[in-house]
Amino acid sequence: IEAMSVSLDAAGNEVTRYEQSLKECAAQLSTDIEADELRGLVDGLITSTQQMNAGNAALQHHLEESRREADALREELAKVRVEAHSDPLTGLANRKGFEERLRALELSEDYGEHAHCLLIGDIDKFKNINDTYGHLFGDKILKIVAKAFSNLTKGKDMAARFGGEEFIILLPETPIRGALAVAESIRRSIEKGRVFNPKTGEEVQRVTISLGVTEIVHGETIEQAIARADEALYRAKEGGRNRVECLMPTPPLRATA
Repeated sequence: IEAMSVSLDAAGNEVTRYEQSLKECAAQLSTDIEADELRGLVDGLITSTQQMNAGNAALQHHLEESRREADALREELAKVRVEAHSDPLTGLANRKGFEERLRALELSEDYGEHAHCLLIGDIDKFKNINDTYGHLFGDKILKIVAKAFSNLTKGKDMAARFGGEEFIILLPETPIRGALAVAESIRRSIEKGRVFNPKTGEEVQRVTISLGVTEIVHGETIEQAIARADEALYRAKEGGRNRVECLMPTPPLRATA
């Protein structure tokens, strides 16, 4: 911006000088002048025009440089924004990115016209996996689970790593039946996967996931919807793990006459 300011000031000064040259030429041409004076006048006008063209060329060069720098900065800002909203291990959105997407959904014009659902999943006995095979192997499991979540979301859906071994999916314009089907597909995909210890080549214990599903109520807070999905997840864990539980919002009480 500073460079452009200097360049524009220089161009403005050049325009002012050129305008003054034209006025002086016009004043002299309005009187009787000799041929030698006319040649000198033309030579001066040519010089002023050349200076004006040089100034314009310099300004054009600076404008082009500034455009390239602005494009590079825009790309860098877009990259930083993606990185700020992404989980570096799994490539999914992180909690910040997910909550921003959920708030954007709340602000959409047709938010209240459709059913929207949340799905929260947590890897079963993940601490045991880390303790038994190490954190690097645990990271590998997280990537495998993240891929299952990513593969089974589409369109407006958004999957995110919500923290630790917990994952979450936003399912806009999806009724609860559809959300349960997605959850069950994820559960089966992870359950039937085969995972091998990279050090020994042996197949390790089966990896499973428990999931909680709920429908988002128009007008409730993000925290309320997430807490209800988390409660459904807790019930899945308590019910034996490797299962899907659904907890629907409690309908409001109606006054009776």
